[in-house]
Amino acid sequence: MTPWSPSPIRSRRSWTVCAPARPRCLKGVRTQVGNLLIEPKLKARVRWAQHNLMQPLRETGTFDLVLLRNVPIYFDLPTKQRVLDALSHSIAPGGYLVISHVESLQGLRTDLQLVRPSVLRKPRR
Repeated sequence: MTPWSPSPIRSRRSWTVCAPARPRCLKGVRTQVGNLLIEPKLKARVRWAQHNLMQPLRETGTFDLVLLRNVPIYFDLPTKQRVLDALSHSIAPGGYLVISHVESLQGLRTDLQLVRPSVLRKPRR
């Protein structure tokens, strides 16, 4: 198993934007050209957390957004179901689970609703 590295969280990542970003949303020159600028008030409210999906979720509250990329493809169906159940409970009503385009939820039960490919939403109560 490859050890998890926190470096992608600390580094800037490239993004695919569905629509052209407004010029005021783009930041900087040289190495910063094309990077999206996140409003500092919003950035202050973001909490990054790492978690071993094979372990029970800690009591961390609920999340509005969970990003899961290139992990479940390595799990068998029962393990995928356990992980999906745990993540579903950790997503706030109206919150989202975004998975990689290579992931498949085929054969899994969930209360999350497919919004678009790779994007699922937990219904509001």
